[in-house]
Amino acid sequence: MRGHTVYVSIGRTLRALDLFTGRQKWGAEFSDELQYEVGHGPDRGLKVIDATPPGQLGVVITFTVDNMIMAMDRDTGRLLWKEKREHMPSKVTPIEQSGLLLFETKYVHEVINPAQQVPVLRIAKPIQCSNLVGRYGIWQVKSWGWRDREGIALFDYLANQEVMFEAIDGVEDDVACVMGFHRVFCATNDGDKICYAPNGVPTALRGGHRIQQLAVVCPTLFALMAKHEGTRTRRVLGLDPQNLAVRFDLGELSREPSDNEDKQILALPELAVIVNSRDRDDDHCELWGVAPTGQIVWRTYVGEWSAHYALGGHIVCYAGGWKILRPNDGQIVMDHS
Repeated sequence: MRGHTVYVSIGRTLRALDLFTGRQKWGAEFSDELQYEVGHGPDRGLKVIDATPPGQLGVVITFTVDNMIMAMDRDTGRLLWKEKREHMPSKVTPIEQSGLLLFETKYVHEVINPAQQVPVLRIAKPIQCSNLVGRYGIWQVKSWGWRDREGIALFDYLANQEVMFEAIDGVEDDVACVMGFHRVFCATNDGDKICYAPNGVPTALRGGHRIQQLAVVCPTLFALMAKHEGTRTRRVLGLDPQNLAVRFDLGELSREPSDNEDKQILALPELAVIVNSRDRDDDHCELWGVAPTGQIVWRTYVGEWSAHYALGGHIVCYAGGWKILRPNDGQIVMDHS
């Protein structure tokens, strides 16, 4: 589902159905089957991208398994353009409400206007890891600039401008950088330390623990850490983003769940939603709603956790089946186990 349209694919065909009436708007046939994102995250399903807000004239982008990209009018299905590529983008993300798309590979980033075949912007630079926040790309880079430095670059895709570069040694590729409070935060030294740009100094948070994930819930920076020797227990710290002082520590959490440690904190506008096992068993997980002050607002049992993310003002959780929770109190409003 994208906006007010439900897309259904059987074999090489695609049908666009009106969300409210169920009537078919249009149909199309392709050279091969459409690509499908597996897993339990927010991108799961047919790789059909519609970056235009509902109610506006828009373009739908589709990707087939034989490396064909096709752009069609969202309302009529009329083909606007198609392109055969040797290498398909590994990641496709809408940029804010601009109607533009970001196509990412390891060494090439393209900003695409879906109505046009020619990229609006093409960046061919060695980017190790990228995270899109609003209109900005946070890049973890090596050999950057004429001095071949390692560090963090902040790029404004809409303005086609590098906003900031900070030379930082040992940026941890497995921990996504986050942005908030006019700073970019990253893990360094295998996750032993945290640093920020601009003008930050790598700082150790807790001995014997390494950072697995960072998340911003104003006015607090959350850090999920795991013990790296012995039993791999976890901790969640709340940090002051101005000086990286520890505001609170939720105490020792179980080592379970041990999967997807880089996605165990969901940052909402006024709440962090974290996952923990209530009895050190992967099959018995809870979601905790944690306020920026460190107060645990609610706890909800979900079972064998795999993923949770925000969608449509709710929390979607996959734990052996799909569950939808209200963020204010953690109440399960739909359970399809």
